[in-house]
Amino acid sequence: MSVRYSYIAIEGLIGAGKTTLARRLAERWNGRLVLEEFDDNPFLPRFYQEPGAMPSA
Repeated sequence: MSVRYSYIAIEGLIGAGKTTLARRLAERWNGRLVLEEFDDNPFLPRFYQEPGAMPSA
């Protein structure tokens, strides 16, 4: 399968399966997987410390 795009960004809620999807797409299309760095996201530490405390959208 040929892909026309140079980059694909995947976004969604925590735990929605974004990383799994990204890994599968990279494998299928022989692409380079670039994942978000945990330390660069200011929301993740608080989410994992207090998952119920995060406001809903």
